Amino acid sequence: GRFGKVYTAVNNETGELVAMKEIQLHKQNDARFVKDMLVELRILEGINQKNLVKYYGVEIHREEMVLFMELCTEGTLESLVQSTEDGLPEVLVRRYTKQLVDAISALHENTIVHRDIKSANIFLTAEGNSLKLGDF
Repeated sequence: GRFGKVYTAVNNETGELVAMKEIQLHKQNDARFVKDMLVELRILEGINQKNLVKYYGVEIHREEMVLFMELCTEGTLESLVQSTEDGLPEVLVRRYTKQLVDAISALHENTIVHRDIKSANIFLTAEGNSLKLGDF
């Protein structure tokens, strides 16, 4: 993904909490980026895979792009690994690996390449023992 600030926002239609990511745009360099992002986001909005962060929409403003997506409040795989002295249990690593492969497969089936898979972009869910790949 591209660096941006992430906020918690409220969907005015549903009352649901969502993540809102603001990405600053620099006009001379970002026309192609915006075009490519809009194509990918249209595809992502149609993918319903339980291990992918759900994207709800995008707004383009003069100096920023604002993405609306599923809010993941339980932290990242990176923070979980850093907080665990003895490493994660093998059964959990296997479960997370399968979920990550499922998420990547769903992207590839829709001709999307993630480009930035790392533990900081893998989010934990409140449902427990499951993760979601995000921040494309």
